[in-house]
Amino acid sequence: WGGGARRAHGVTLVRALRRAGIDAVRVVRMDRAPEARAWVVTTDAPLGYTEQVREQARENPPDPPPEEPASLEPPTGDVSTPADGQVTDAATGPSSGTPASPLDPTPSDTAGPGGAAGANTIRPAADVDLAAVLAEASSDALSQERASVHRMYAVWDSAGERRNVTLLDADRQVAGFLSNIWDQIRVRGLSPTRDLSLRPAAEHAALMTMEARRARVRTPGLLGMAEAAESVLLVTDHVVGARSISDLGAEVDDDVLDQLWSQLQRAHAAGLAHGSIDASSVVVDAAGRLWLLDWASGETISSELSRRVDLAQALALTALTVGAERAIDAASRSLTTAQLASIAPMLQRVVLPRQTREVMGRRGANRQVLQDLRDALVALTPTADAEPARLNRFSTRTVLMAVVALVAVWTLLAQLDFQQVSTAVSQANVWWMLAALAFSVATYVGAGLTLVAFSPERLSLWRSTEVHLASAVVSLVAPAGVGGAAINLRFLNRKGVPTAVGVATVALVQVVQFVVTVVLLVVLAAMTGQSTGLTLPSGWVLVAAGAVVVVAAVILTIPKARTWAWAKIEPTYRQVWPRLVWVMSNPMRLALGVGGALMLTLSYILSFSASLWAFGYTVPFAVLAITYLASNTVGSIVPSPGGIGPVELALTAGLVAAGVPYGVALSTAIVYRLVTFWIPIPVGWLSLQRLQKVGDL
Repeated sequence: WGGGARRAHGVTLVRALRRAGIDAVRVVRMDRAPEARAWVVTTDAPLGYTEQVREQARENPPDPPPEEPASLEPPTGDVSTPADGQVTDAATGPSSGTPASPLDPTPSDTAGPGGAAGANTIRPAADVDLAAVLAEASSDALSQERASVHRMYAVWDSAGERRNVTLLDADRQVAGFLSNIWDQIRVRGLSPTRDLSLRPAAEHAALMTMEARRARVRTPGLLGMAEAAESVLLVTDHVVGARSISDLGAEVDDDVLDQLWSQLQRAHAAGLAHGSIDASSVVVDAAGRLWLLDWASGETISSELSRRVDLAQALALTALTVGAERAIDAASRSLTTAQLASIAPMLQRVVLPRQTREVMGRRGANRQVLQDLRDALVALTPTADAEPARLNRFSTRTVLMAVVALVAVWTLLAQLDFQQVSTAVSQANVWWMLAALAFSVATYVGAGLTLVAFSPERLSLWRSTEVHLASAVVSLVAPAGVGGAAINLRFLNRKGVPTAVGVATVALVQVVQFVVTVVLLVVLAAMTGQSTGLTLPSGWVLVAAGAVVVVAAVILTIPKARTWAWAKIEPTYRQVWPRLVWVMSNPMRLALGVGGALMLTLSYILSFSASLWAFGYTVPFAVLAITYLASNTVGSIVPSPGGIGPVELALTAGLVAAGVPYGVALSTAIVYRLVTFWIPIPVGWLSLQRLQKVGDL
């Protein structure tokens, strides 16, 4: 795809400049480059494009203009120790009109190796103060300290006029093409397809520049183009005293800001979109006039979305330069209310040029600039929709969900013994299995009731139930209870509940469910007299448990230990206590919440019971309930994703302890987990996708 040796350098570059109509006498590389070196180039290339046959036939043209050599980098590219820049220049006398400089060669410099003028030669220039040359050519807007996608040169012609030259190289074009492909994959509707070839890219840049000039947008005029080796150069006018708008900072007055919006409106009125408005493409000259540069990423037949992105980029750039308040004021002076409202959904990092994103960063005050702008636009235009538009084809959340799906499938294939499940299902009564599945569905309704009861915002029972169904997917890759809590918190946030209140609400839901489970376990044990029939742990286990209790009590007698423990508990207490007081003051909500938690627990017990009854085996309901509650609690303590493994083992062991044969106990546990854990997963995935689509997650 081209490399340093295939780019236009040395004689090739000087000949291309002359072919583009520039009688170059000095050429200085301005972007970051390898070590600066000075060269003298002598060439007999004619000015402008001429027929090759005619050039060869005209060996002695009448009154030929004096050929003026230019100093440039070596033709093979720079392979020396990197430094700050590249210096190139042409040898002329003082009468040439070029700026006086230490690089101006003596008359002898114009001679070839043999002392006479030679055609197409290059040699090092002696006694050149490179620092002085670079300082003279540099400006605030363009210097060796600024990186550039393309090679940039400052060129002086024989009349002393300075021009800017941009070189597009094939190897860098490939990198840009790949970046464009990534944008096409990542973002929808923004970046038009770009050609991989170098020439179409250069022609597009030239077309955009000419169209912008035709629309009376202030941008440097295109003076010429030429192709050489695996490079294409574009020659444009030089903006005298240009400074980047970001470098001006607070010095930028309102007139300059107004000019930016005025120039953009002219371009948009002509159907043009810039596509990359950043600090390097917006400059202010010595006279205080604003210029829009670098139209290579633009569109001649732009969509409304592309033009809205331009507005968002300009607003973000000005906000980073002069602050959000002044940026909004300037935009308000030039844009209509509808245009301002259209910007808010576009204010997101994905539409901003890389340079703007780097300045914004991910931390510090600049990180909040987009949110500040959205808030200001909503305050200015209350009817504006400030919700970010869905421009990403995929986001971090999408990637995470894909990972969740992959892990879910992998876990399913790795953990689920299909032969064992098939055997268990084939031996079970289908009707009792359907009953177990129905009770499983009821658990999600009960969980939804509890969330509706304890939420400070009015929630739909159907939507809350669907949210708990969606949590079945997340629970597959998260420890028991953790995934569901995260989904609930996200749902509450999307419904306008502040994060602190949402965390307290989710914590309250879990506390109530735990308390209801414990109370139900104690009541059932007391009613059946099974509390005294439970097998106690071994003596060593009791001794260890007692020792832990004693050590904890001793530690709590130490003031510093109590202070540390309270510091850990206090934040949760302060969050949950106001919610608990609020619920206690609303008897109907408290009853609904407790009823939902009771429905959740009883539905799980009934589903477990139906799974056992499906194999024609019965156990007293109270005994079965105690077995389920105790076994499921023990199994859930182990932090495995979805409780896979520990829950099945605990349920099987509990049934065996209750007198159920091992084969029936294992089959019961498998069927129960099938209807309460595995079957809801695909349905939960569909619910998760729908909830995300409607904006509830």
